[in-house]
Amino acid sequence: MHVKDKVVIITGASRGIGRATALEFASQGAHVAVGSRSKDELDSLVSEIESAGGSAMAVESDVARKADVDRFVNEAIKHFGTVDILVNNAGMGIYGDVAEISEQDFDTMVDVNYKGVFLATKAVLPIMMKQKSGHIITVSSVAGKRPFPKMAVYCGTKFALDGFCKTLAKEVKPHNIRISIIYPGMVETHFRDRMTNRPSYNAAERARMLSGEDIARAIVFMADQREPAMIDELEINAPLF
Repeated sequence: MHVKDKVVIITGASRGIGRATALEFASQGAHVAVGSRSKDELDSLVSEIESAGGSAMAVESDVARKADVDRFVNEAIKHFGTVDILVNNAGMGIYGDVAEISEQDFDTMVDVNYKGVFLATKAVLPIMMKQKSGHIITVSSVAGKRPFPKMAVYCGTKFALDGFCKTLAKEVKPHNIRISIIYPGMVETHFRDRMTNRPSYNAAERARMLSGEDIARAIVFMADQREPAMIDELEINAPLF
């Protein structure tokens, strides 16, 4: 496959979509660098990949902190020699009306969902521009395409990614760098469970949600497109309730 022997950096990789994406890339022969704030879960993920014969390394890091992101990317490049694909996956959300959301909650969502994408993208661009190749895939949300009640700030960060990625694509096109964005629908992962004040769903409804593996396969599919073909955006949805 096209991703075989490619070096892939994945943020927010300890759980959910990020973890599934790391496993999927590794199963296809890619070298995977994973980062998140959860060291124990990262170490477990690397062990699982290596036990299956794959290649992986981990760096404990917070995407909202420039020093952490730069260290993560630099250590990945030092370990593997380059970076071919970046998957901006880290994200978080807090439900609540605008009148209820605190300034701290606002800052946290913006820092993780938007600033984190900016920092990781900025960190990999120099080497991608130098080698005249690379692919940056950003995990957004269907909330980046349409509004949902009690999610104004979260939707705002995801709408921002749309403008960021599509403008970035024009900036880096002369350097042969591809930019893609994926919009998952409702996914049954730890991310949804961690969203505070979230709506509850019964077992039957949860069973109809997408899985992290569904999104992971879509991300690898996007990365596997050979030039000149490219999927610049992809929306993947679960059946409506």
